[in-house]
Amino acid sequence: MRPLSPIHKKQEGAALIVALVILVIVTVLGVANMNATTNEMRMANSSLKRAEQFAFAERALSAAEDDLKTKFDVMSKLFTDTCGSQCFNKDCDNGYCFFGEYDSSFTAPAQCKVAPKGVTDERPSYWKEETIWSTSSKHVSLAVPFTDDGGNQIDRPAKYIAEFLCFVDNGENGKFGETEKDTNGVPVFRVTVLVEEDEDGNDRVPIMLQSNYILAMK
Repeated sequence: MRPLSPIHKKQEGAALIVALVILVIVTVLGVANMNATTNEMRMANSSLKRAEQFAFAERALSAAEDDLKTKFDVMSKLFTDTCGSQCFNKDCDNGYCFFGEYDSSFTAPAQCKVAPKGVTDERPSYWKEETIWSTSSKHVSLAVPFTDDGGNQIDRPAKYIAEFLCFVDNGENGKFGETEKDTNGVPVFRVTVLVEEDEDGNDRVPIMLQSNYILAMK
C-alpha cells in the first residue's frame, strides 16, 4: 500500500474539522431546543398552577361569605356599642372593619354613618394594609376544603376581612334613605380574601379577590 500523499492528508484533516464543526452545531441546536422545551413546560405548569390558585381563591371567597353569614345573622350584632367580642370597628379587630357609626340608639338603618362623627379622613383601604394580613388578630383565618390532583380532600389556608359598608336598598316599598326612619335597608359588606400558598404549602404570588356581599338579616 502506498503512503498517502500530503494532499490526501490535508483533505482528510479538513473533512475531520468540518465533521467536528457540524457535530458542535448540532449539539448546540439540540441543547437549545431542549432548553426551549423545558422553559415551555415550566411556563405551562406555572399557568396551570396560577389557574388552580385563582379557582381556589374564588372558592375561599365563597367560604368567607358563608362564614360571615353564619356569624352575623341578626342586625343587633352590627351595633358598634353592643356588639360584644365581635365588633366591626375602625381597627379591624378580628378581621371585622367599619369606619363609621351605627349604634343601638339609631332607630333605622338609614341613620348608619359611613364615617365617625367629626372625622374628615378618607375611608381606609384596609385590604391594602400589610399589617392587616400579617397580624393574626386583624383578619379571619379559614381552612377551606380542597381536592388535590390525587383526589385527596385537604384543607387549605386562606384569610379574609369583612368591611361593613352600612346599608343599601332592599328593593321593596320605594326608595331607601328618603328619611332617617327608613327601615328599607339591608347591610352590605366588602369581603376581601387572600390566598398565599398553593396546595403543596409553597408560597406563590398572592391572589386577592373581593366581593360586595348583601346579607339579609333579621
